[in-house]
Amino acid sequence: MRGVTGVPDEEYRTWRLCTLLHCTPSQLDDESALTLDWLIAVDDTVAKARATLERRAVDAG
Repeated sequence: MRGVTGVPDEEYRTWRLCTLLHCTPSQLDDESALTLDWLIAVDDTVAKARATLERRAVDAG
């Protein structure tokens, strides 16, 4: 996973998950790492698909 420059990967991962799940970092302790990694992977895939659709719309425009 690519973090933001100057932010450690683990902190960036925590921020993304808290933003995605609307929770606090302490609430993430209740979930398995595998589940959390899967959620990030799905979120990345959705973001890429959305960007592709937007790019196609601009190109067709």
